[in-house]
Amino acid sequence: RKLSAGYAERFGEAYAGERVPVLAEVLAMARGRARVLVEIKHDSVTDDADAGVEARTLHEIRKAGAAGEVAMLSFDHRALAR
Repeated sequence: RKLSAGYAERFGEAYAGERVPVLAEVLAMARGRARVLVEIKHDSVTDDADAGVEARTLHEIRKAGAAGEVAMLSFDHRALAR
């Protein structure tokens, strides 16, 4: 949320202050309009499966009722196994 998605180097100040959306916002925006591909980055995977990024991501997807509209991928074998 702290990062700007405005990309001033390319778009100037037209989108200054535009924030990166959280997953729940993306899922709400895409619902019924597009499918979403979520990548679990290697650096975000920990050994704690219950509190890991995979569990939190699945929680948000299920909460949004978007399980049928989302695919997940990762280059980390632990994330895929979970």
